Amino acid sequence: MNTGELRWDLMRGGLITVRGGVITGAGTLAQAESLLPGGPATVINAHEGFVIPGFIDVHAHWAGYSDRYPAKSWELETFLAYGVTTLHNPSADTVASFVERSRVESGQLIGPRIFSVGDVIYGAGEASIHQDIVDEAEARSALTRIKAEGGPGAISYKNYNLPSRGTGSTPTHLVNYGGAWGEQLVWATEDIPNDPKLRRFTRHDQLQALTESISRPANFAKMVDKGLLTHIGAHGEPPLGLNYHAEMAFAKQGGLSNYEVLVNTLTVIRAATSSAAETLGLSSSIGSLSRNKLADFIIYPPGVDILKGDFSDTQNIRFVARGGRVWYAPTMEEVWPLKAKKQTLPKFNAD
Repeated sequence: MNTGELRWDLMRGGLITVRGGVITGAGTLAQAESLLPGGPATVINAHEGFVIPGFIDVHAHWAGYSDRYPAKSWELETFLAYGVTTLHNPSADTVASFVERSRVESGQLIGPRIFSVGDVIYGAGEASIHQDIVDEAEARSALTRIKAEGGPGAISYKNYNLPSRGTGSTPTHLVNYGGAWGEQLVWATEDIPNDPKLRRFTRHDQLQALTESISRPANFAKMVDKGLLTHIGAHGEPPLGLNYHAEMAFAKQGGLSNYEVLVNTLTVIRAATSSAAETLGLSSSIGSLSRNKLADFIIYPPGVDILKGDFSDTQNIRFVARGGRVWYAPTMEEVWPLKAKKQTLPKFNAD
């Protein structure tokens, strides 16, 4: 994912080495002797399945801290089970979101990396977040407060007073105020209440609340013809996880390809990984499987072709890794470093 050129970025018969949650080497099997560290090592064989960077949800929402200090989070585990290893919430409580992020980073919760804008800058009638900004001094004051309250997790901001926000495009086809909502197409075409993986990870009331409708995605490829980066953001629309993959499919229908040879071609996989990392200022740490980056990656089973497929099978993930910690995605049983360990959650849906 470093260049966008297939001949350089796609490595057949590849090998990555991980130590301390960081990628220490990436190359071909022919380079194994130079890449492998001395001493014993655990080997996970992908059996010729694709290995790609973990997905980044640039526009994510979830209940999160509605219960201030939950012992476990079914939402965060669900994101991971569907390959999302980094979340960016563009509308969250500044302090509470920082607390949640701290609990994940300290190991109290299992979940993706969390970044947030904190409280939005909002000029309308919502009293708790209302801010009038009339000059540069007030704008600087607002940003200073958000950064001070949100700490290292507050890396961006969202200003509802401005017609355009940020340096990239995150279309969220699933949600389209005043137009067709892509999530309705998902509800109409997916057997959501009976999906085995959703029933394992998603609360029953969430599945029960979804109803059927029809819709169609909007074409947005022309928005990025001049080089504007685009990203994948699922807006926290239920069912979590599944709809991230639906958003990728909508992006393809909107004019993006899976992954092309030309470096300037906007592609779905790049939108979900390296482009998102670049816009968020995190490309030195995530977004590609490169040396010295964090070991966030997805392993697909053989037969899932993410280069030529229609993205209907991208949710079929074998393993997901976050910081070198590896889980078997269908059940979220830990594979490494503690084999067969699983976070215990209540049973959400009857068999």
